[in-house]
Amino acid sequence: MLKFSIEGPGEIAGLDNGCQTCLEPFKGNSHSAFHGKCLAIVKAKKGQSGTITLKVEAEGLQKAEIKID
Repeated sequence: MLKFSIEGPGEIAGLDNGCQTCLEPFKGNSHSAFHGKCLAIVKAKKGQSGTITLKVEAEGLQKAEIKID
């Protein structure tokens, strides 16, 4: 299970792992991986600019983050 968080003028628009039988919702802050992969779709908040930081963590893995300008 991956847990996502976001900082800055953005929001998580959706999460998915590509598994057609997965019944987890696309909206939210956590999602399971499928074959080690998970997709996070990030969108900017309307009328705002700046750097968006997407962070992800999971038990047994190092935390990771990416900055989007």
